[in-house]
Amino acid sequence: MILSLLFIFGLIIGSFLNVIALRLLKEEGFIRGRSHCVFCQKILHWFELIPVISFLWQGGKCRGCQKNIPWRYILIEVITGGLFAGVHYFLSNQNLQNFWPILIFNLIIISVLEVIFLIDLKDGVIPDILIWPFIALTLLFWWLSGGNILNYFLTGLACTAFFGLQYLVSRGRWMGLGDIGLGFLIGVFLGFPRALAALLFAYISGAIIGIFLIILNKKNWASSVPLAVFLVPSAILALFWGEKVIRWYFDILGKM
Repeated sequence: MILSLLFIFGLIIGSFLNVIALRLLKEEGFIRGRSHCVFCQKILHWFELIPVISFLWQGGKCRGCQKNIPWRYILIEVITGGLFAGVHYFLSNQNLQNFWPILIFNLIIISVLEVIFLIDLKDGVIPDILIWPFIALTLLFWWLSGGNILNYFLTGLACTAFFGLQYLVSRGRWMGLGDIGLGFLIGVFLGFPRALAALLFAYISGAIIGIFLIILNKKNWASSVPLAVFLVPSAILALFWGEKVIRWYFDILGKM
């Protein structure tokens, strides 16, 4: 029952995250502002805003201009619903004392990471407002909850140094300052060893997809790809399976 409710709640939050990602850089209000079609600016009625259902009912098209609604909207809604239910299931198997505060905290940071993913994918930037306040919130949470704040803080610094060095070596060609901040956020959110797993996932998936795009002539060796597009999904995967992957990796190294 609780998983179903969290999935539905995640669908609603996912719809809201789409709005934030669409309006944040435009400095449009996303609390009071009326939702509208991004193509014809038609104001949407309440029945056109029901997560997933409205998209399917309208055949994936705007009722006004009949242009196709981007699939990323429904995908983010469904993914967010799945993540909300999945995080609850994952944490409920760990016998945590502060279960609900930890659950809410994880859902907040995951939601922020999703918005970062969407904005970096579309606009190629990572707004500071999505980085530094949530770094502070994360450190405050670990401190108040009795977590190993030194581990999280040092992991954040290590990730910052890792990306910062690449930024300096490439003179900003490989990544931007926003990516360094994102590395800090993921480091303080995941801690060690999960953050290490996130980096491994991100660079392996980035290399595979990058080579695939080059083969298809969609990119060349000098092309840049938004780092958050790989780092955010990798961080979420690492939250669930990062420790197991790193343990498995070091077990293999120990047997060599």
